[in-house]
Amino acid sequence: MLLVGVAGFIVSRISNTSAGLLSLRFIGLGLLVSAVSWFQSRLEDREKLEKQELDELAKGHAGTAMFESRESELFPAQRAREQFERFFVPSFTVILGILQLASAYACSRGLTKLALGGSEVRTPGLALALFGLFGLILFLVGKFSATIARLEDHRLLRPGSSYLLLGAYLCAAVAIAIVFVEAGFPRADLIVASSSAACLAWWASRLS
Repeated sequence: MLLVGVAGFIVSRISNTSAGLLSLRFIGLGLLVSAVSWFQSRLEDREKLEKQELDELAKGHAGTAMFESRESELFPAQRAREQFERFFVPSFTVILGILQLASAYACSRGLTKLALGGSEVRTPGLALALFGLFGLILFLVGKFSATIARLEDHRLLRPGSSYLLLGAYLCAAVAIAIVFVEAGFPRADLIVASSSAACLAWWASRLS
């Protein structure tokens, strides 16, 4: 998502496609969600490793004073994971919703100005080819991640895989919009961008 986001931003600026820029907002939000999921997964892995190490120590040192300590002292990784889920995850969810609402509002105002002043997609062939490629990459990685999450019951992999697939569909929508622009419908780019802004607002309302 990071690589597609950076490359997509460059292509969108060069081609002046509003739909492309809007799709990158979802990819950026997905990157944040994936980063938090990855960090939480690391905390859970540390907790499992910690319990395994203590179980091994308990077998050889049963009844020693070390295992008479408080549980909070014996399981710092578990305590860190619990505090992360209790405080950071709800706060991050609220912040994510606010970011999405603010982004949707800013996009709607920007698109209104573009609709009044008009905008022209430049180098449509380049944008069509690259956004089609971006969509294919995100789709393949997203389907793989979703399959792994389902087979291994990896709940923390599901949010990232969902955003990957969403990014793939949005890149496909951008490519389709550029095809319509080439076919003589110049407002197709703005229509797809406006639809993406509305989708962003709806996505934020679900979080709130």
